[in-house]
Amino acid sequence: MNIDETFRDKIIEDINKLKTDIDARKIKFLKLDGLVNVAIKLHQYSNNCEECRKFLYTFDYTLLNAINFTDLVMLRNYFINLKKIVSHLRKKHKLVTHKYIGEYSFVGMSFGTMFCMIIGLIIDNKGAGIGMGSGTTILGMSFGMLFGMLLGSLKDYNAKKNDKFIKL
Repeated sequence: MNIDETFRDKIIEDINKLKTDIDARKIKFLKLDGLVNVAIKLHQYSNNCEECRKFLYTFDYTLLNAINFTDLVMLRNYFINLKKIVSHLRKKHKLVTHKYIGEYSFVGMSFGTMFCMIIGLIIDNKGAGIGMGSGTTILGMSFGMLFGMLLGSLKDYNAKKNDKFIKL
């Protein structure tokens, strides 16, 4: 067990100790269950990413010591630092948080609908092609939503499958 794994295990142990000291509502508010996942992801990428290594080593000081319900400034700093870490993991390592897990489905539906509506307007036999009452346009819109939803769901599934998911 190298020093990074020992340190990661210490962080997880500290988080679990915090969970026993506070009630369930505060655990949910502070996202302590997700904090364990973030620590594991930071450790996972710390060998190749200097910024992840820095976040991992300052994790104990910046996050765990900032959990104090009497000092709102420290609590605010806790959420700011947590947001910085998650933002780094999302941008640099292309991870997807639970909040954005349907993002690919939404984007796929939007582009699929737009693309298939345009195709429906082009195929429309009436020549005007502007009215939404056209059966081809509505059929194109329906297929576009279905096509986009399928592609988006596939991308969401691949993000989960390839361990590119942060449960926060």
